[in-house]
Amino acid sequence: MEKESKQFADEALAAAVTAADKEKAKANVKKHAKSIKQFKDAITAAEEEKSAAMAKIFSTTGNFFRGDGKTPWDKIVTEQTERDPWVDLRGVEHTGVRGKSMQAWKDCFMLMLKTVFPNNAAEMQKFYLTLIRHSPKISVRAFPHRFTTVAGYVVELPGVIHSRDATDTTKAVA
Repeated sequence: MEKESKQFADEALAAAVTAADKEKAKANVKKHAKSIKQFKDAITAAEEEKSAAMAKIFSTTGNFFRGDGKTPWDKIVTEQTERDPWVDLRGVEHTGVRGKSMQAWKDCFMLMLKTVFPNNAAEMQKFYLTLIRHSPKISVRAFPHRFTTVAGYVVELPGVIHSRDATDTTKAVA
């Protein structure tokens, strides 16, 4: 009898603790559900803000190209951001619509540069800079400044790393 009463007391205690815990858990869920909803709303708002900002970046860049430059830019942007499947700089085909992101803008800009410059423009420019000599027409003080300025732009030019000829071991021109 003593054993049965102890078992009954344990079950009653467990039931009492469980009911109290359930009430606390329900209160915590209600409290956190509001925070979760606010967090999801904030994420949605941030995604909309990002989309608006990226659309503005793409349209602003498109405005820089006038006349004959506008049509290739629009075509590149359409092929890179709205087509399914789309092809990256190295010629790899990806499924799904890419959308407008910062990486998509960088790729579009590089493809636009490739309409003007050859695929190995960075390598060619770096080779040219290794051959350059100081001209008597420019002062000694101004020469290093101009040289480093031009050398700084080499990384912005299309290189072999941005072409279909690139492999995993291809390094960017530095």
